[in-house]
Amino acid sequence: MFNHQKINWLHLFFAPLACEFCVCRQVGFVWRCFLDIYSLALEIQRIASVDFRVSARLVRLAQSIF
Repeated sequence: MFNHQKINWLHLFFAPLACEFCVCRQVGFVWRCFLDIYSLALEIQRIASVDFRVSARLVRLAQSIF
């Protein structure tokens, strides 16, 4: 009987810690994904900005030639 009570005590002590650890890991994973998506979005925006500037220069160059 003592062993059963000991297991219950351990379960009551460690279950919330395990749950908290699990939640923290999920939040950490979501945060890492958010940072990765955010950095990807910034990179796409940067490339699009460069492409837009290059396109604008090409248009001006073409207009000056013709």
